[in-house]
Amino acid sequence: MERFVEAKEIIRTTNRVISVLPDVSQKVIRGLIDGLPEHSIAFNCGYGHIQYYSKIRPHALYLFSLYYPLDTFDEKDNPA
Repeated sequence: MERFVEAKEIIRTTNRVISVLPDVSQKVIRGLIDGLPEHSIAFNCGYGHIQYYSKIRPHALYLFSLYYPLDTFDEKDNPA
């Protein structure tokens, strides 16, 4: 039950962080979380592949990590 509560809190925190990002960054992060193919994410954002991979995706990940540092997750959240 404790793990369930922790997981719900992680989801809530993640959704709060995503909601403060710019619209395009929200689409990128939500698409990545949902497991969408990256060409679909690029299309949904209105950008070509080159622009998506060189600017849009890295910027979205950077903004997300500013609010929610990736080292927040511990070993048990990322099994090897």
